[in-house]
Amino acid sequence: MGKYILYPPQEIGRKLTAKSVCESLGEHFSAFLVANNISGWSECDSYILRGDRISDLLIMISCCTGLYVGQVKFQARRVRELAKASGVNLRLCDTYQMLARALGYRSYHDAYKCRSVDDFIESIWPEGAAVGLNTMELEVRGCGADSKLISHLKERYRYNMIRDKVFSPKAQREATSKKELLRIKECRREARLKQQRYATKPIEYS
Repeated sequence: MGKYILYPPQEIGRKLTAKSVCESLGEHFSAFLVANNISGWSECDSYILRGDRISDLLIMISCCTGLYVGQVKFQARRVRELAKASGVNLRLCDTYQMLARALGYRSYHDAYKCRSVDDFIESIWPEGAAVGLNTMELEVRGCGADSKLISHLKERYRYNMIRDKVFSPKAQREATSKKELLRIKECRREARLKQQRYATKPIEYS
C-alpha cells in the first residue's frame, strides 16, 4: 500500500502587478509592462533621438515650433555634412527641401515666401502638408476657398511679395540713385547678419 505525504499549505508567491493610477487601458498596459520588465528594455524600445542622424534630425525639426531662415541654412549644412559622412553627396538645395517639408511646406521656396516679418518659418505640420505656392497665389488674388491655415499665411505671403521685390538683387541693379542703392545694400547686409545671429539659436519645441 502506497504512502501519502501531507504537506502544509504553502505561501503564494508575490506577483508583480502594475500598481499605478491609470485612466485608460492603454496606460494600464504600459504600467504593467514597466512593472514586469526585469531585464530592461531592448535596444529598439529604448530608442533615443540623436542629432547626428539625418532621420532623427528631421523628426525633431518636424516637432518644433518652426525655424528662422538662418536656422534653416545652418541645419541644411548639418544634414549635408551628415550625408557626406555616410558617403552620400546631397545638394544644398535638396537639404532645404527636406527641412521645408519637415515643417509642413511643399518646398523651401513656399516656406520662405510664408515667413514672418522677423524671418521665422512657422511649422504648419501636419495641416500644411498640402499647402503649395499655387494655393497661396490664388488666395492672395481673392480666388479659391479660404481656410484657417491659409488665412493665417496669406498676409505674410502678400507682405513678402512686396518686401522681396523691394530688396531683390534686381532692385539693387535698377537703383536710380546712389542713396537708394546704399539703402538696399544696407538692408540686405542687415538681413544676412540677422540670419547669422539666429543660425545657432536653440530650436524651440511646442
